Amino acid sequence: MKLYFYSISFFLSLFLLSCKNTSHQDATKKYQFALHLSAGAKYYFNINTETVSRVLVAGKDMETNSQSEIGLIYEVVGSSPDSIQVKITYDQLKFAIKGKDGQKEIDAANSGHSFDDMEKQLAAIKGASVYVVLNKKGEVLEVTGNKEIADKLVTTLHVTNPASESRLREQFKKFIGDDFIRNNLSSQFSLFPDTAVVVGDSWILKNKLSSDVEVDASSTCTFDDLDGKLATVTSAAQINTDDKLTITGTEVPASIKGSQKGKFITDIGTGLLMEAKTTIALEGSVQSMGKDYPLSIKITKLITSK
Repeated sequence: MKLYFYSISFFLSLFLLSCKNTSHQDATKKYQFALHLSAGAKYYFNINTETVSRVLVAGKDMETNSQSEIGLIYEVVGSSPDSIQVKITYDQLKFAIKGKDGQKEIDAANSGHSFDDMEKQLAAIKGASVYVVLNKKGEVLEVTGNKEIADKLVTTLHVTNPASESRLREQFKKFIGDDFIRNNLSSQFSLFPDTAVVVGDSWILKNKLSSDVEVDASSTCTFDDLDGKLATVTSAAQINTDDKLTITGTEVPASIKGSQKGKFITDIGTGLLMEAKTTIALEGSVQSMGKDYPLSIKITKLITSK
């Protein structure tokens, strides 16, 4: 059986901010980031991602457009002075891919009458949950529940070949499971510095800009505005690498230049992200079997909560 697994770029961020309205308080007052969530609280996040990639192969311009729509339920199941436990449930999983072979749509909601292995995989994940333990700074201390989801995938797809099962588990671990939670969510929880900041302050953050296309960058983040309970942070980065690029888990030699821009709006009462939009634009070339292939990638992500 040929197995597929799509990298779910669920660019999920908990932004850690505690401060007051600058229109009523001293604008020079310093604010310390912290996560404030009460047991029993529930939040819903929608994550929409569009990735457009173009590569020139044998003189032909090949373009692929992929879109994903992810719905996640956050439920705070435990809170103490030192840590918070959050249950994250996959509620909606929908993808569309358009390339030279046409367009294909994959929706976990269709699993009841679908024979598509990819939709079966999504259906096995839909409704499943992982548990994440965070400290008050938003650092990931523990992740559980991934093994149970991987077991369900293996059973749903009737995988009996040990090599195929190993590949499926590794793909799940990298793109949705423990590696994804720790490597991607941890970097987002670390958006803010440990030191207190005031409106107008900026700081440098070293991170990987996307889980689909992993590239190291140094982003300049700025605490731009505070309007009532909503704080705005913007980020910008210039990307320049002559080393390597990781695309959906595969590392390739590359020479890439580009930029990233982002805007994040956070509820200062909880420290949770309310809305975010990021755009990453990359151009350059990748190397394969001694040849260079011109490549351009644009990734746009929008996160909303309710």
